[in-house]
Amino acid sequence: MKRVLRGRSARRLLLTLVGLVMLWTVAGVVVAGYVVARYDRAVTASLTSVRELVTMALDDVRHEAWLLAHDPAVVEGTSRGDWATLIRGVLPHIAALQQGRLADLLLVADANGLPLVQVPPAQPPIPAVVRPAEPVTQVAVVDEHPYVLGVAPTPGGMVVVGRRFDALEAAVATLPSRPALVVVANDRALGATPEGAPASGWDDVLRTGQVAIGGETWLARQLGEGGASLWTLLPARQYQGPARRLWIWWALSLVAALASAIGIAAISQSDRGEDAAEGRSGAGPSGPTPPA
Repeated sequence: MKRVLRGRSARRLLLTLVGLVMLWTVAGVVVAGYVVARYDRAVTASLTSVRELVTMALDDVRHEAWLLAHDPAVVEGTSRGDWATLIRGVLPHIAALQQGRLADLLLVADANGLPLVQVPPAQPPIPAVVRPAEPVTQVAVVDEHPYVLGVAPTPGGMVVVGRRFDALEAAVATLPSRPALVVVANDRALGATPEGAPASGWDDVLRTGQVAIGGETWLARQLGEGGASLWTLLPARQYQGPARRLWIWWALSLVAALASAIGIAAISQSDRGEDAAEGRSGAGPSGPTPPA
């Protein structure tokens, strides 16, 4: 009889433990879905914040290029190749752009792409820019420095207004997610790369979507604005931290539930053993019946 009771108790305990594991497995699936959704939302929110700043900077240089391209003196100067007329139209814009720190370089080219005016004059040549049909923006590397460019066509050429990444990087760095903005060119990352970033191998980073910098994992995400070379780096630790805490909570709660079930079963078994022992001792052996 004792063996039967022990067998039943063991089966009940086993069923209880299996039920708890199944319940916590379902909870783990729910937690995993929540973690993934929260992770995606956090990364998307950070990318949205970076895109807003980048879009604002690109819109600024595109607007300034459009304004300069529609200046009558610039239109006439590029159409006729009249350098004197062109200078009269460009100089006021140059002063305004420099005072407002809206541009770090300016280029007015003819229909063949040959520079008519370039400010500053000692600036290295800007990479080949195709004359667009309408104002556009793009990212270019000039003398190992990334620039955002606004390009606008004129009847006889085009206007290019460029701004260095410095101000844009500073604005992006103030975001709570601590992102970094880089331009990837020739397997290198240019811009405000985090300290300890690799000097090369960035083509592989773009394929995998992440990079290890200073012992920390960073997510690499393409912004899309300004061309395929503009990327942002996001520290993965701040997105993985909440997920790690949730999984720790899940594991600890599972261990606590299993320990509680085993403890309750052990106490119950002990109580039943004590009750059975008391029953046997209370019954005792029957003595002889005294004669009448």
